[in-house]
Amino acid sequence: MKTKEGGWAPITNYGTGTLEVSASARVGAITSVGAVALRSAAKVTGSVTSAGRVEKDSTAQVSGAIKQFASVNLPPLPTISNPWPPISSQVKVLGPDQKGSITPGTYKLVSVASRATLEMAPGTYYIEDLQVLEPQSVVKLSGATTIEVKTRFVHRGAFRNSSGAAAPVAVRYRGSEQVFLDTSFYGSVLAPNATVTLGGTTNLTFRGQFIARRLEVRPDLIITTEEPPGATVALANHATGGPVLRLEESAPLAAEAADTAEADSDGGCSMSAAPSPSVWSPALVLLGLLLRRNRKERRASC
Repeated sequence: MKTKEGGWAPITNYGTGTLEVSASARVGAITSVGAVALRSAAKVTGSVTSAGRVEKDSTAQVSGAIKQFASVNLPPLPTISNPWPPISSQVKVLGPDQKGSITPGTYKLVSVASRATLEMAPGTYYIEDLQVLEPQSVVKLSGATTIEVKTRFVHRGAFRNSSGAAAPVAVRYRGSEQVFLDTSFYGSVLAPNATVTLGGTTNLTFRGQFIARRLEVRPDLIITTEEPPGATVALANHATGGPVLRLEESAPLAAEAADTAEADSDGGCSMSAAPSPSVWSPALVLLGLLLRRNRKERRASC
């Protein structure tokens, strides 16, 4: 995982568990509430700051300062607090190969089947059940769009602009049912009560910022952290106990052509970029992270 500028994404651990950077893993600067363990040949580009102990193998490298038992104060993670509007019976369902359009408002169900095309006017939508998208389906966006989802969100298609390029969209999910982003996605996802899984096939690209109670990253994909237009969230596991961040055999990142990655956490994590007064600076925030690296038979770096 890297920032859009190509640098190693910083890591911030909100949890009290040990953040372990395993053999040959590469990461950016580390800020941790819990202890930090840097294993054989691990490399940190930046400093390491921990409220606990910092354990460093003799072969591990840190380009900046190492501070243990330091004071660590972290900003709060985002939440969803705005009220849900009155219940609506409005439904928009597109069957295979159909075309249709909707305007901002409240919907009970929006479903887009294979090869169907739905045009969404710019604005904010409140959708109880968003089944977007089935394979080869397209949602066309023409401006800043925020989708508030209450119970279910499924994504297997594409959000596009008028020229066919990926269009950014902000999704704020309030439910607890697992969210699957099975195809490439550009935008932001905030799901403080749910598991979000990135990836369903190989060679996918995820651009933007993501927050979830539990975040899982499947093999052979690329994540680029950036702040999409209109987005105000970051990549994160939101809870303080139980959740896992897992990156398994991911696709090459930038110049690391042979690298794959796996990361496990037992708490919340986040990654963000493009700092602004209301958004965190670029960071991968984790609660108890385990990074491993292999090349061929070994796991590779994040």
